[in-house]
Amino acid sequence: MILSNLRVLLSKKTTRLVVILLVEAIVLRVLMATQGQNVDFDSYRIVAEIMHSGGNVYAETTRYNYSPLWAYILLLFEEVRILFQADIWLFRLQIVLLLAMADVLIALVLYKISGLKSFALYIFSPLVIFVSAFNMQFDNLALALGLSSLFLLKKQKIRVSIVLMVASLLVKHTLIAYLLWLLFRRDVPKKGLFVILPMAILSLSFLVYGIEYEYLLRNVISYRPNDAAPLYNMFVPDIFKGIF
Repeated sequence: MILSNLRVLLSKKTTRLVVILLVEAIVLRVLMATQGQNVDFDSYRIVAEIMHSGGNVYAETTRYNYSPLWAYILLLFEEVRILFQADIWLFRLQIVLLLAMADVLIALVLYKISGLKSFALYIFSPLVIFVSAFNMQFDNLALALGLSSLFLLKKQKIRVSIVLMVASLLVKHTLIAYLLWLLFRRDVPKKGLFVILPMAILSLSFLVYGIEYEYLLRNVISYRPNDAAPLYNMFVPDIFKGIF
């Protein structure tokens, strides 16, 4: 009885600590977002304005190289900003909060897998905070969905894990090479369905949007990082640059 009560008490204390740490981590990200912006945020503004005007992000800019989903998320944030007649800060805040929630999800999965230390190391990593709150690169959103998918796959929750992996690829195809690698693993249940279905839906998403092949080839399949990524251009073979 005493041991049982002690476990409950420790569990409650740990839960409170996790919640406090998460709140602090989110506040840090919001504060980081006030320190300026970079080219990624400028690209988001361009995409949001094109979407708001009813344009085609693949035809009207070379700054969008993903499935349509992220463009629609940016459109939603832009519509909210316009609804409240707010300045650009509200648009930025919505992105920061979404990416902060993605970091929270990743941290919680790490907590489930390996405990509080891994959770804290990730959620308070200066690099993680800088990338998601200042650079606003949304890879963490795709990774959060993908990591959750793999976590549930291990628990044999196949359907939910497939849905999450589809969502991950639709946000950004960050894990596409990892999915292909899973085909060669023997411990992945339903691996054909788990790998092929998300990739098929990703491909179909471009068709649903009505993107012309010319723009798909130029801005997505043949996309190459610019000169701001010298190490990437130096070490990654050309054949893989449209995937990674």
